[in-house]
Amino acid sequence: MKNVHENATVIEAERERSLSPSDSGSLWVPGRPAVDGKYLRVGEDRFWVKAVTYGSFAPNDDGEPFPPLPQLRDDFARMRDAGINTVRLYGPPSDRIADAAADVGLFLIPDICWGMRRCELDDPNLVRFTFDWTRGHAKRLADHPAMLMFSIGNEIPPLMVRWYGRKRIESFVHDLYQTVKEQAPHSLVTYCNHPPTEYVNLPFLDVVSYNIYLERETDFRKYLARLQTLAGNRPLFISELGLDSRKHGTEKQAEVLDWQLRAVFEKGLCGAAVYAWTDQWSIFQHAIEGWDFGLTDADRWPKPALATVRRIYCGSLYQMRKTPWPRVSVVVAVYNGAKTLDNCLRSLRRLNYPDYEIIVIDDGSKDHTPQIVTRHGVRSIRVDNGGLSRARNLGIEAATGSIVAFIDSDAYADEDWLFNLVTTLEEHNAAGVGGPNLTPPEDGFVALCVDHAPGNPTHVLLDDETAEHVPGCNMAFRKDALQRINMFDPTHRAAGDDVDVCWKLLVREEKIAFSPSAVVWHHRRPTVKGFLKQQRGYGYAEAHLKRRYPGRFNVFGDLVWRGAVYDSPQTAMRAHGVPLLFKPVVYQGLFGGGMFQSIYQPFLNWWFQIFTTAEWQMLSWCVLAAGVLGLMMSPLSGAILLSLATAMIATTVGVAMIPASHAVKTHRWRGLQRAKGFLLVTTMHILQPLVRAAGYLRGLWDTRGAPDPTPPVERVWGNLAQRQEWLDRLQDHLRACGWICKPSEPWSETDIDVEGPGPCRVTLCSTYEENLEKGRHYVRFRVEAKRKRILPLLWTMLTLALPLFVLFPFLLPLALPWAFAVKRLADARRFMIAAVAQLASECAEGLNMPKVENP
Repeated sequence: MKNVHENATVIEAERERSLSPSDSGSLWVPGRPAVDGKYLRVGEDRFWVKAVTYGSFAPNDDGEPFPPLPQLRDDFARMRDAGINTVRLYGPPSDRIADAAADVGLFLIPDICWGMRRCELDDPNLVRFTFDWTRGHAKRLADHPAMLMFSIGNEIPPLMVRWYGRKRIESFVHDLYQTVKEQAPHSLVTYCNHPPTEYVNLPFLDVVSYNIYLERETDFRKYLARLQTLAGNRPLFISELGLDSRKHGTEKQAEVLDWQLRAVFEKGLCGAAVYAWTDQWSIFQHAIEGWDFGLTDADRWPKPALATVRRIYCGSLYQMRKTPWPRVSVVVAVYNGAKTLDNCLRSLRRLNYPDYEIIVIDDGSKDHTPQIVTRHGVRSIRVDNGGLSRARNLGIEAATGSIVAFIDSDAYADEDWLFNLVTTLEEHNAAGVGGPNLTPPEDGFVALCVDHAPGNPTHVLLDDETAEHVPGCNMAFRKDALQRINMFDPTHRAAGDDVDVCWKLLVREEKIAFSPSAVVWHHRRPTVKGFLKQQRGYGYAEAHLKRRYPGRFNVFGDLVWRGAVYDSPQTAMRAHGVPLLFKPVVYQGLFGGGMFQSIYQPFLNWWFQIFTTAEWQMLSWCVLAAGVLGLMMSPLSGAILLSLATAMIATTVGVAMIPASHAVKTHRWRGLQRAKGFLLVTTMHILQPLVRAAGYLRGLWDTRGAPDPTPPVERVWGNLAQRQEWLDRLQDHLRACGWICKPSEPWSETDIDVEGPGPCRVTLCSTYEENLEKGRHYVRFRVEAKRKRILPLLWTMLTLALPLFVLFPFLLPLALPWAFAVKRLADARRFMIAAVAQLASECAEGLNMPKVENP
């Protein structure tokens, strides 16, 4: 048989290099594999899984389901020469086969449990045999240096999952996982899933693995993005990909593998396994014919696909780029950040990116920040304290790169952070991009509890690849896009600036992309006091945002996101860590034959958050106070109010305890630590809305008297054609911001009718005017509010409540929520006018129709 040694000299040189994806296939490196955020690490180096599948085969003379040992050793050597560093096996290897892999520096991913193909769960003996088999092989191979990770199943058929039910299969796989961990506690464990059972939830796995066979690049990339969302903060590994050369031809196979493997690394996965090394394979003793997925044929003659795999596995993603990589300016705005700045700058100096600079904006720090910056030798600009936004604007002005990336001084970056940001930004031709911020593993116990509290910096996704908001601790923008929107708003001194920038870009129909693998490690507040202070600041910033963007808030004062807020360590689509209340359903297709079976939530219980809001808690305590007074004046009434207050407070505590129990399970806390963690997370879920509301009220007070951002009657530049485009886009913009709107009826005197949850509705009317003398054209619009029929009823009910406070003095504590309701009702009309007027003006700016300053 012919060996492939065309590039032996080059490969030998490449072996001496590191394990980065931009380098050759990795040499054997002693060290235990471990999870490192979205990637894997072996020893001190990042390890990219560049794998191929092998087998299964008819038993050899020794009864092993592998070729004879000389053939196997030859295959392993040729794999290593092709830059392959890992082999996926469909069964547990014997010791001598594992040794053969170790001899040439290959890791193995063996399926030590194949998974169900029959109704094994009905037979206790088969179940016992399965666990004994898994236990024995896990124990035998636990410390073998060739083991990268164990797989405990491969593609359990969807009809089998439906037969037993999703929960039972999940429990079965979890028990297998626990069995492996008991014998090999330091080993990595995965399960090789596939699209027909995508809905199977296995959050305990160390690595998320999927077998994918998609033959169109666009579909393949989109599905990788979806899987990254499902994987959350865990590494994602494609355990099978490839193309049948018998059906499509060998040249097409090579072409498809080229873009498949490129997509894997560009989308930030930890690696992939090409199916398969050879066309020779068997199931039990039956040779399989008709499928030719191998990189070599059955006689081990190479196909063009092998050269493609070698080029990618041994090549450099940076060098393969046909155009120069854009220069990136990384801006770090810091104020008294000496405790964490050193770690931040060390991470930035280790980035795997060919062309970038680091700019530190020292915003008047009074600690050792200047000395730390000097020690790292990076570019620094020191100014008097002027706030976060001004500091970032100074960084933008000083930047020499066409892309400006931002990271907080209390965060540090993954070594491939910029690579993932830039590739995602360019893939989507976006104006901005962001990624997740994870809690560093070295953070203390309280910080881990804070990570499970609501309100941490997070991203808001519109879908798997685009965002409505990315947090300021991990974001990057094209410099010219920032300049077009006048950069950051200096009025945001500590928070809210990232939200402002994202909104200004979105209204101009710019895209903000999201890269789940562009990870930064962001230290959470190490104390509860620090966390609550942060939340108070967020509330203050939110009040400023409401003054500037009333249209982005509803009539109740709540910020409206049209995307999904990812606010938990597991990146689950939840509201403040509260799980969904109603049972989800699975799309299974006709007769269970759906190829992409996903889980759907028929009713998202967003209202579940109500029970921890500041308004609900305030009402609960007012009812409690009324009940206590009532016991002294009217025992029966007091008892009823106390019972009601007890139920309301118990509901709040019960809702807060749900994410606390999730935190305990996630970190497997035990004993006193379990009780302390449960109490801390519960407490923060109760206190956070109160503290944030206090900051919000302070912000409203400080901005009292400020004029609305847009008067109810306004004039903008524009011609007749622009007016029509503006009205069409305005309706879409209103709906995107959570407002219910529709075109007015043809016989109406207005253009757009806007409904809302409040007691008023709003109409917008526009006209077109010309100034022939100056040759100018304007669009003038007017926003008016009209009361709904329910408004008089609401005022009547509130008015009738007044005598109750006189007749029943113990109800006086309820006067506080009564006054709050009156204030909201009185402000509703003005707020809705301001909101719609602001959105109308914002939409005009997005169409380059600025306000007329001097008509």
